[in-house]
Amino acid sequence: MMKGQMVPGHPFYLVFVMRERLRLLLTQDPSLRMRLQIEYARERLEAAAILLQGGEASLAITTLSKAEAYLGSASNEFTHTSTVGNRSETDLQSLVDAMELHLKYMASIKESLLDEDKSRLDGIQEYTKSMRGILEEFFHTTFVKQSSNS
Repeated sequence: MMKGQMVPGHPFYLVFVMRERLRLLLTQDPSLRMRLQIEYARERLEAAAILLQGGEASLAITTLSKAEAYLGSASNEFTHTSTVGNRSETDLQSLVDAMELHLKYMASIKESLLDEDKSRLDGIQEYTKSMRGILEEFFHTTFVKQSSNS
């Protein structure tokens, strides 16, 4: 959808968001739901870039916060999946890679922002770094511990 520049402010943006939410609601498989959330986070990152290029920095930062909320939901989905067998290192790597991409993007735009937007961006970056730390700890206590017990 983002290829058609579906960004906040577009007349059909609300329909786009409702479609995403409905799709997540109807997705039963936690791994698939997590991958959808990562995809939606990437789309929000792209939308933020478009908005920033269009001079709408404040809206871009708000859109970035929504991207990170999707990553947060994906992270929770991953760490709270009831059975370890449904968690894969590939899913974890996809999630960590998405967080790294977002952090790099945020670092790349920071200097171009006004102080108020920089402050908001700092909070978003800290949230993403915190999620990444939780996932790294989860990896060591779940996957590393499993492989050492094998």
